Amino acid sequence: MKPFVVALVALFLACTSSENTTKNTAVSFTPHLRHEAVPIANNTDRQWQEGWLVTLENYSDVHSDSIALPFIVSVAADSVKRSNIPILIMSGGPGNSSLNMANGLIYTPWGEQHDVIVFEQRGTPHAQPALLCPEIDSLRISGIQQGMYGQQLDSLKAVASQLAYQRLAAQHDLNHYHTLASVEDLEVLRKALDIDQWVLYGMSYSCNLMMAYAQTYPQHLAAMVLDSPLPHQANYSEDMYHNVDSTLHRLVHHYTGSSQLYEDWKAYFMTVKDTTFTVTVEGHPYTCTSDALVDVLLTQMSDHNTLAEVPATLQRFMEGDYSATATAVQYHLEPSGQALGMRYSVWMAEELPEENKENTLREAAQHPWLEGYAINDVSYRTASYWPVQSVYENTVWPTASFAQPTYILSGKLDPWTPNWYGQQLLPLLPGAQHKVYPETTHLPGFTEQGVQDVTRFLEGIK
Repeated sequence: MKPFVVALVALFLACTSSENTTKNTAVSFTPHLRHEAVPIANNTDRQWQEGWLVTLENYSDVHSDSIALPFIVSVAADSVKRSNIPILIMSGGPGNSSLNMANGLIYTPWGEQHDVIVFEQRGTPHAQPALLCPEIDSLRISGIQQGMYGQQLDSLKAVASQLAYQRLAAQHDLNHYHTLASVEDLEVLRKALDIDQWVLYGMSYSCNLMMAYAQTYPQHLAAMVLDSPLPHQANYSEDMYHNVDSTLHRLVHHYTGSSQLYEDWKAYFMTVKDTTFTVTVEGHPYTCTSDALVDVLLTQMSDHNTLAEVPATLQRFMEGDYSATATAVQYHLEPSGQALGMRYSVWMAEELPEENKENTLREAAQHPWLEGYAINDVSYRTASYWPVQSVYENTVWPTASFAQPTYILSGKLDPWTPNWYGQQLLPLLPGAQHKVYPETTHLPGFTEQGVQDVTRFLEGIK
């Protein structure tokens, strides 16, 4: 390990050595609600019913440690309520918080007309425990500030991830932070709130969770909305290079009427792929690799409002104007909003065990301009320092079909969960509608047209 890496790690350990890593004493108990305020203020004019679901970390052991998951029920006014069937919505990631959505979703037409439940998935930022990884944030930021980039920075992240795993694994059983455990959390919450039927609204990764719930507890599910689904049957690591490359190709052709800029970009990128450059952020120079160019492109490709800017950005990059990468550097200089420990645990437990490393390497080699770029921050290398048990050792993933109404939304220019992912779900969802939205990227359900379509769909659920 390089001397400056050792120094950064030692500094971080000195700052965190006082952290309590004692595992909670196991107590036998029944899951229940804890009626206490959640860590989000009500900034709406609606009544909130809020509290914490206290449940088992390990559902196969009644003496397991407990976890506490905050929830909010935002109650619609009787004068506008269209149905007594509530809608539960959850963010994706995996590892994203959901709780903040309670202050915004009620301003959509469908949010105004229904009781909306927002539930924090186990392990995410407002859950207890939250599988946050300050080691990764702190050492990454310190490394960038010390002038590190490329493989040096990757090595530092690996060290930080090992430190995070060692701390979290000493306190919690990370083998139980995965989708199928979250399915049981949903069912325990439904019972605790005395709900007979509800609608589940998934976003990206959480569509996988909603689908697994529908296959396990269909009798309690009136309908589903799946916005930009990442289906369980997709092998994401094997697909991701093709997904990004083909989406960029379609996007350039859509906005320019030709594929020439796309071809020119790939050829240009290969000439600068192994070079470095300097960008200034708030008066400080930082060394970057060509990865920063891809960071900018993917950021623009992930926002409905900036999709049309991508061709011009490609052109500026090819002219040597890299100033836009300052935003990418600034992003990496800030703490992650995700619970990375939850993200890594989910991926290690249920995604990588079903994927093939050779296929992933072969796919990357077919897109040389992207080869070596970390499209996903979880990889086979992560598995070497985040040793979580495969969920398939003790569980069979549900495979049943779900016949109730389902609305699937896909963005035609989505590099993360392309529209063919939504198509893959249709054989298991005989009651589904699938709409592909042009000139949209990830989560078209939050565009004006998407909100209108979801509202119209939900009006038929009584």
